[in-house]
Amino acid sequence: MIAGARIAWALVIARCSFSAPGYDGTHYRCGADGVCPPGFVCVGFDCVVPGRDAPPPPIDAAVVADAVWNEKTVVFGETPGADVNNVTSDTDVNEAQPTFNYGVNADITTRLQTTKHWNGLIRFDLHAIPDGSVITAATLRLHSVPTTPAQTATVELHQILEAWDEGTFDTSPGASSWLVRVSGSGWKTLGAMPPQSSDPSVLAQIISTGPNQAHDVILPASLVQTWAGSSTTNFGLVLVPVTNTSGLVEFYSHEASQVDLRPTLAVTYH
Repeated sequence: MIAGARIAWALVIARCSFSAPGYDGTHYRCGADGVCPPGFVCVGFDCVVPGRDAPPPPIDAAVVADAVWNEKTVVFGETPGADVNNVTSDTDVNEAQPTFNYGVNADITTRLQTTKHWNGLIRFDLHAIPDGSVITAATLRLHSVPTTPAQTATVELHQILEAWDEGTFDTSPGASSWLVRVSGSGWKTLGAMPPQSSDPSVLAQIISTGPNQAHDVILPASLVQTWAGSSTTNFGLVLVPVTNTSGLVEFYSHEASQVDLRPTLAVTYH
């Protein structure tokens, strides 16, 4: 009897090692080594809820198709072609001029010279995305400014973890700056740098090889999902240069007179 039980158990394990995991249109099928979705166990070829004989109900294909059909892309920014305007905040913070604010400058400046950083900050208000929407894609677009001489550099993007003000100055003391994020409150890590003022994880890189380039930066949809409709988690991005350069690596800001070259964020959701 014990031998028979062992044979039966071996057969169950063999069946639960079915090599084609997933959903077959009627049932969830066990994956390799009996892998099932959370909350299910493998019985034979099927994933079932413990204590329930029937496999889980089928996915409603019509609901999935409807979500895909109703997916839309909305562009946020201050360009003529953007769908939602008055949503952009951008500036830069300069370690060499630690009290200066550049909030109304036409450029977002980045530079690493020896050990001195000049970081860019950017944020988009996404309250226009309806509550309950599921974000599936997001692309930040920046255009590089002509510089002399042309610079080749890598800039890394990090999620900012603290609130900050764009400011209303151009190369004058104010907030935000290298030292302070809002008037009277300093950055936990100066210059919006990791690890306390921005997340150490690199979300993306911009590799600038010269002026007049359009840079499309794919952002994690899961991150932008947390920004939608929330001012308590949406603190935007810091652009941190990681290449020493003799000159500046700049991108057009939302104040740039070249309106078509201002920053945008395209968000796809359903």
